[in-house]
Amino acid sequence: MSIRSQHTSRIATPAGVLLIAASFLLSSCSTGTVGLESSGVDIEPYAHVTATLDFEAGTVVLPVDAINRNAPQVDELRREAWQVLTDACLAESGLPGYSRSETVSSEEDRLFGLWSVPLAQKYGFEIAALIDQVPPTPSDEELRCLDESKEEMRTRFNLDDGYSFDAQVADAAYDAAFASEPGQAALAVAKECMVEQGLEFDAESPMPQFDYESDGDSAENRRIAVIEATCNVETGAIQTLYDLTARYQSALMDANEAEAKEAAEVVATRIAGFEGVISASE
Repeated sequence: MSIRSQHTSRIATPAGVLLIAASFLLSSCSTGTVGLESSGVDIEPYAHVTATLDFEAGTVVLPVDAINRNAPQVDELRREAWQVLTDACLAESGLPGYSRSETVSSEEDRLFGLWSVPLAQKYGFEIAALIDQVPPTPSDEELRCLDESKEEMRTRFNLDDGYSFDAQVADAAYDAAFASEPGQAALAVAKECMVEQGLEFDAESPMPQFDYESDGDSAENRRIAVIEATCNVETGAIQTLYDLTARYQSALMDANEAEAKEAAEVVATRIAGFEGVISASE
């Protein structure tokens, strides 16, 4: 089990630690004090809305994906466009392009904790994409071009645009799903399952204590991760929590139709811009 601030949802990992950090800097900011209000939102008309979970890959499809400027497909194009600009900068100095061979991507979603049993069996609490990745060491010239292309991406595509509407929808829907009566019931039944399997919980936290104490990619780490993932799946808790999230997202997007339409237009514009940069290099 998890609260939003303690598990990263949909982790994208480009080549090397430097590109990991900079990729997040290139993403639209999702911090701020302004947000949507989810109290009073009626999700009864949205009972037909469900989340689509891939239990092998640990990924989920939600309604907000349609307006998410940091959705996996958008983020992949953004990273590729940034790479193109970096390579062009390096070419001006007669240097080869920055290595792309190590680019990997993990979109495992841990919004409500672990729930992919296959990933838990293999990696425990580790992030699959971060294991055994050896980051390249950029030269001074590569660092300069990375910085210059990052700044060009920011200004050209207005990437520093504050607390985006899609992030507000995602945050408000998560909060509502987590706090709702069926959400709390789902969390409770999953927790009961984990306790029956010998896991311990701190009274002040919905997180099992082991999540802080497990060390690295060990057999014990994996054993405990499998218990969490299995309980979340077999009790039905994880499907319930994501379905609730999907319904709140749909309700919030419909209640803020103009903002949702504008967000969708931003995504379309950015995709077209990123694809333009990429196609111009071919």
